[in-house]
Amino acid sequence: MTTRPYIGCTLGKIPYPDKGVLIHNVMKGGPASKAGVMAKDVIIALDDCPISDSDRFLMMISLQDIGGKVRLKVRRGGKREVECVLRVGEWEKKKEKILVVKDEQNPLEGTTLGEMSPTLNSRLGLDAALSGVVVIRVARGSTAEGLFQPKDHILQVGEQKIASLEDLTKAIEPVVKSKTPTVVKIRVARGEVVIEFRLSVGSPRAKL
Repeated sequence: MTTRPYIGCTLGKIPYPDKGVLIHNVMKGGPASKAGVMAKDVIIALDDCPISDSDRFLMMISLQDIGGKVRLKVRRGGKREVECVLRVGEWEKKKEKILVVKDEQNPLEGTTLGEMSPTLNSRLGLDAALSGVVVIRVARGSTAEGLFQPKDHILQVGEQKIASLEDLTKAIEPVVKSKTPTVVKIRVARGEVVIEFRLSVGSPRAKL
């Protein structure tokens, strides 16, 4: 397996013109959690080097030695600055989680979906910091063709926010199994735009 430095958190963007990297989620028991990093912290420096965005931060982390220590300066609660000493962990590259949707009763029929990771995001040309479920490809002639596109980031199905393929499967299952006509709401991020589809089961039509 391929290994690389690992800090145990997912990252998000903060609104322009602010600089830094938002901590979206902290993995329990991971290096960031043990160092006292918290969700909603904003990373503003690593070893006294200013951090302007996630690309710079991830590049700097990738150069660290596994087992070595780094000092993260974070802004907490909008104002207070806190320094956390983090020991860099080791991440093992695992097989990508992929789902090919073939059920014709599924409004996502014809899509190949994947759980976002730095490796998959890099292959698709997406921000390495993004997490969740992304459309990898759409089959020609499928229910999904003309609606969904590669790189669409699936945010929500019905009232369920989607963070993993497991979330997506659980959210879509009642729709697929329904014996009566059903309309499901699916929200996706396409670049900087959020699109909401309202799809009838088995129908390629959508209302935006």
